[in-house]
Amino acid sequence: MFKKVKCIIVVTAFLSLCTVYAENPNHLEPISPVDMTNFRDIMYKTLIHQDHLVKYWMVDRGVMGSPPSAIMLRKKTNLKGETEWILEYAVALEALEAQVIFVDKEFVIHKLINKVKRYEVKVSADFAHKTHTAWEGVVKQTKYAKTFWKGLDGVTYDFGCFPYYGTTWSPKSGIPKQLVGLGKTLMLLAKTTEGSKEYKALIKQCLTKVDEINAQQLIEIKKKVE
Repeated sequence: MFKKVKCIIVVTAFLSLCTVYAENPNHLEPISPVDMTNFRDIMYKTLIHQDHLVKYWMVDRGVMGSPPSAIMLRKKTNLKGETEWILEYAVALEALEAQVIFVDKEFVIHKLINKVKRYEVKVSADFAHKTHTAWEGVVKQTKYAKTFWKGLDGVTYDFGCFPYYGTTWSPKSGIPKQLVGLGKTLMLLAKTTEGSKEYKALIKQCLTKVDEINAQQLIEIKKKVE
């Protein structure tokens, strides 16, 4: 009898871990400072080459066993000395998990950095400013959730907008879902040709998503005031 009860308790505990306890909070959460397997550091350096010229970024870590990808806005100076804004989409050609656990991370970075496919497209300064402002506004509001709500089979998305960073897990609603949606649309945009019909359509979609994010953020600000 005791063994049966013990088994029921163990199974119940396991199932509770696999259950999403609540809806995702309407904000990003802090990225854990602990990275024992070096996975996050290797992923960032392989996909992003993080430096002060990257104004914002999102990493889609993918489901277990699938290649991660990233979108970023990069500031660049061309040969004429003019400032250009480049949207860059980077996707790993293979999954990273099996290669990064307890290994020499610099060796792995050197090995994997050439196994990334990159797409670039130029965007206007106005587009860069609008997307950056919305992105920064969300990431600046990063804070811990009041309750644990995550499951085990979703996708983690990490965001950066120096000096702010945040993360979310398979968001189903609110600002986190909107920001993930903007990031995914930016990924599609980066794969187009500047000035093409698809490029123009995706620019409009991105700006619509920016307006939606700004509107939702305004609602959150009013809630705090009330």
